[in-house]
Amino acid sequence: MSQVTMFPQLVLRNVRKVITAGAGACRVRVTVLGGVSLQLMPGEALAITGALPLARSMLCAVAAGVARCDSGTVRWGPRGLTGVRYAPAGDAPRALQRREHAPPGLVILDAALVEQAPAPDIGALVTLLEPWLEAGGSALVAASVTPSQWPWWLLELSGGQLRPVIAGIVSPVPRWSAPARMVAEGAGYRVAQDSTDQ
Repeated sequence: MSQVTMFPQLVLRNVRKVITAGAGACRVRVTVLGGVSLQLMPGEALAITGALPLARSMLCAVAAGVARCDSGTVRWGPRGLTGVRYAPAGDAPRALQRREHAPPGLVILDAALVEQAPAPDIGALVTLLEPWLEAGGSALVAASVTPSQWPWWLLELSGGQLRPVIAGIVSPVPRWSAPARMVAEGAGYRVAQDSTDQ
């Protein structure tokens, strides 16, 4: 019996992005992504939450190839950028449509992509994502979500770093077997890895 090899649909390794904010003498450099690493395999969904929509949007833009990172690497699955869909979270029904027999790829949905967009209906989004993930697609969603709303992986982007969210609080104890510091250090773990996988 042949073994099927699964390739990641998205890999970020130690991605850093610094922006300049303000005007004139009040300009400051802000690190929005301070060494972010994550990996999405087919069938996996990850929600990024956090207080700063700009940082979440920048992570999505870098992951979609729309913005460049200052350092680090971004890699996409076997279909490259042709397998990536980048859309506002409110456009999820259209972004998740696919032609018959067309393989799903990576969908990146950003709640802050459109200025003053209404908050997405997370329940409806979860319902839309389920068949996409079952067919082998993956999803990166940047929106304000809680663990009670989101059945998959949930991380908070704060201070340029990703931290796991457990039971509605940001916790230093990860839901997977890799240490939480590996997120910032770019050690390249699987986001959906469970201690039973090893």
